[in-house]
Amino acid sequence: MALSHEDLSLLSIRRAGGRHTAARYVLYGYMCAYWACMTGHRPSVFTNMKDTDIATAELEGSEEGVLIRVADHKTTLQFGEASLALKRAELAWIKRLNAIKEKLDSTNEDGPEIRC
Repeated sequence: MALSHEDLSLLSIRRAGGRHTAARYVLYGYMCAYWACMTGHRPSVFTNMKDTDIATAELEGSEEGVLIRVADHKTTLQFGEASLALKRAELAWIKRLNAIKEKLDSTNEDGPEIRC
């Protein structure tokens, strides 16, 4: 089951301007819940996903989709690198989210670029 465009309308709300922190948290929650249901990964995998992980996956991906590899997460020592297989449409959600986030002032410069 994939999220519909209506489910991701929060991206449009966020892009509209202003600092809608609550809407952003709801959006992150939906995306992380979707990924967790689809992959079984713990939330720390998504919290620790870096822009470089996404860029590398996009370069190495196929027309059908990409494989995002997250090397640093809570259970790395026990289970190794986590993989997140996404269709191109799902990757577009992340890219849209990153475009929105670039317009925001970040108070966590040392932390992960994607926060769920």
